[in-house]
Amino acid sequence: LCSVGILKAHRNSGIGNELIKHILQQTQETIYVVSIIPEYFQRFGFKITTQIPDAISKKMVYCSNELSVPEKYTAMVLE
Repeated sequence: LCSVGILKAHRNSGIGNELIKHILQQTQETIYVVSIIPEYFQRFGFKITTQIPDAISKKMVYCSNELSVPEKYTAMVLE
């Protein structure tokens, strides 16, 4: 799962929740996310992890270097 964002005018309307629920219903495989809002993904069962595949590690580096935000990027997994 790469990027999920909802335009400010549509936040808190349930769109993000429905998108994530739909994605989760489509697979039984392990899913990783890189997020600045881990508490959002924890409600779906994701857990913060440091055990990540190389591709997720590269995503963390990319996000941290290229997508500068004040929040810390966190890797999460849903098994």
